[in-house]
Amino acid sequence: MKKFIVLFVTFFAIATITTSTHATGMNRNSSVGTPENILNGIQDKIETAMNNCFARNSVSPLDSISQKLNKLKSQNNIVLYWKSYVNYYKSVFYAKLGDKDKSKKSYQRGIYNSGKNE
Repeated sequence: MKKFIVLFVTFFAIATITTSTHATGMNRNSSVGTPENILNGIQDKIETAMNNCFARNSVSPLDSISQKLNKLKSQNNIVLYWKSYVNYYKSVFYAKLGDKDKSKKSYQRGIYNSGKNE
């Protein structure tokens, strides 16, 4: 039983240190000014932008991410996925505001036009 507890504590400590080191490395890389770094931690950036939309009562934080994604040289499937993800969140934001037309346009843009610049 003691071996199990020691093994568990050791595993937990290593996992915590590894996760902390990995997260710190991602944060350090995301501060570099190249456009491709918008993709580093993109899901967290989009979710933070969504929270900021509600705090500011404006879609501009999500628009800012859309603009950065549109500026990327490579418009591969990963970039298209994240552009669609941003449009999904825009749709949710507009739906929460009660603007059904903008909500519908945002989700349609995400589904059908994610490859085009917005």
